[in-house]
Parts: sequence; C-alpha cells; structure tokens
Amino acid sequence: MTAPPTPDESMARPLPTIRICYQRVGRRISEVYEERDVVDDSGVTTIAWPGRRADIISALALLATLRPHALTSWPGLTEAVHWLLDDTFWDQCRPHGDIGTILASAGEADAITATLGPLSVILDELGPAAADDDYLTHPRWREVTHAAIHAHQLMTGQTPTQPERRTTSRDSRSTPHHGT
Repeated sequence: MTAPPTPDESMARPLPTIRICYQRVGRRISEVYEERDVVDDSGVTTIAWPGRRADIISALALLATLRPHALTSWPGLTEAVHWLLDDTFWDQCRPHGDIGTILASAGEADAITATLGPLSVILDELGPAAADDDYLTHPRWREVTHAAIHAHQLMTGQTPTQPERRTTSRDSRSTPHHGT
C-alpha cells in the first residue's frame, strides 16, 4: 500500500484545468476541452492531433509562398484559410488553447497568433468574395508572409517551400471562404 502524498508533494502537482471555448459548430455553440500536460515523463512533447498539425504546417507554407498572378493550384489560398481558421476556430479562440492537441508550445501559439492578426484584417477588409490576387496584393500581405515563415520555421525547423500542388481548371478568381 502506498502512503498518501504529503501536503508538499500534492501541492507540487499541477491541477487539471478546463478551458471553455465558445464555437459555432452547426447549431451547437460551445465545446469544452480538458487541458492536459503535453510533455511526457521522458521530456517528449506529444501532439494529440498530428494530422491537423500537418494541415496547419501546410497552410503556413502556402501563406509563406503564395504569389500574386500565379496559376491557380490546389491547395491554394482557400485551403490555407480553411485549414488555419475554419478547422481550428482560431478566429474565435486563441491558439494557446490547442497546445498539446495541435501545437507544441506557447511559442508556436504566439507565432500562429502573429500570422492570424494581419490575415484576419485582410479577410475582414476584402470579404469572402474577392479574387485571390486581391488578398495577395493587399498592403498587409507581406506581414502575413513574414509571420507565416516564422511560424512554419518554429513548428518544423525548416524554411517553408511550396507544398506539392496540382494545377486546377478553376478560374483564377477563386476566393477563400472565411467563417462560412
């Protein structure tokens, strides 16, 4: 039989916390997530949703490498916005709440937040129906590119390169949808 922890030992252990993030998911408006430790006993960071993390990394690579007046390809700006905002709700909730599920550290969450700032301003200013080139030539697009490069490098240790893309027959006026 194990002896109960002393008061000093029990105070040293972090208490689990609950984060409530209000989200629009169909008709439901809220979800509850349990925050948990993301570093195991060996010091290795664990990510609960590695596939979603891969989508975020691809979105950052796209935002870092997309150029105006290029042939429309898949994935493109629409997919990057979808992966970064629609799949995560980071336009409504801070990325810090996804440390351990998608992100590995507060530094990654800060870098994502720095990318979302100017991207959200551009999306709000131009709306969901503008052509890709309108977003990519916006005066603040350079901020998106630089922040996405930094976030990608932080998450992967590598400089972003254009993800493997397929040329599509879609009109070059493809538009990212934001929050719809």
